[in-house]
Amino acid sequence: MEFADISTIGRRYISQLCAALNIPAVQDRGVGLFKLAAGINFIQGRRTKAVAAVCLYIACRLQPGGTKHMLIDFSDVLTVSSATVLQDFDP
Repeated sequence: MEFADISTIGRRYISQLCAALNIPAVQDRGVGLFKLAAGINFIQGRRTKAVAAVCLYIACRLQPGGTKHMLIDFSDVLTVSSATVLQDFDP
C-alpha cells in the first residue's frame, strides 16, 4: 500500500476516534504523528487502527494540560483490549 493511501486511512481512523471521544483539538497532532509513523515504516505488520489510536493517545498526552483520556478509552472505541493496542505499539 502506498504512503498516501496509508495516510488517508490513518486520517480517517483518527477523525473517527476524535469524533467518538470528543477530542477534536488533538486531531492534527495525531495525524502528524501517524504520518511520522508511516514515514519510518512503523506501521508495517501492525493494525492501522491500533497505530492510529496510539498516535492519538500520544497526541493527548502531549496536549498542554493533557486530556482525561486513557488508553482504555481508545481501545473501547476500537472494541479491542488495551493489550491488543499495546502489542501494536511495542517497537
